[in-house]
Amino acid sequence: MKKLIPIILMLVMACTMVTGCSSAEDETAAAIEDFTTKDMKSAASNYTKFVKAYGKLNDYKTVEDVTNYCDKTLLPILDTTIDEVDGINVEDKEVKTLKSKFLDSMKLYKQGLTEYSAAIKAQKDKGVTKANNTLTKANESLTAYNDSVTELCKKYDLTVKTIK
Repeated sequence: MKKLIPIILMLVMACTMVTGCSSAEDETAAAIEDFTTKDMKSAASNYTKFVKAYGKLNDYKTVEDVTNYCDKTLLPILDTTIDEVDGINVEDKEVKTLKSKFLDSMKLYKQGLTEYSAAIKAQKDKGVTKANNTLTKANESLTAYNDSVTELCKKYDLTVKTIK
């Protein structure tokens, strides 16, 4: 009986440790789900608005029209998105990483469009090329964010839905 009690205690501890790990995973899964579906809802809506507005950039032909559209339409949408995401309080390490990746991509879009607007105003081809390179990095950064969301959803057995 003396040997049985320590064995039973060890089994109870082992079960508690496994339960503890599962609970932490459940908390992380819940944090990811909350971040991507609740916390980021407004930011995702703003990003969709940005994508639609960005698609109209080629509709503007004059330097003044292009720079005004960048400065008064596209950049304010990005500023709002950045401010909203910046204000989201997250505790989970993996969710903090997601938040950081999304913010980095939005800041790169902002930097690229700011560079683009300035280069158009100054009529500098090198500046436009630099801006386009920054915007390419922004696209790559956003793809990395999306890939991270997908990977975490697979890891924690969450369903990924694409927002259109």
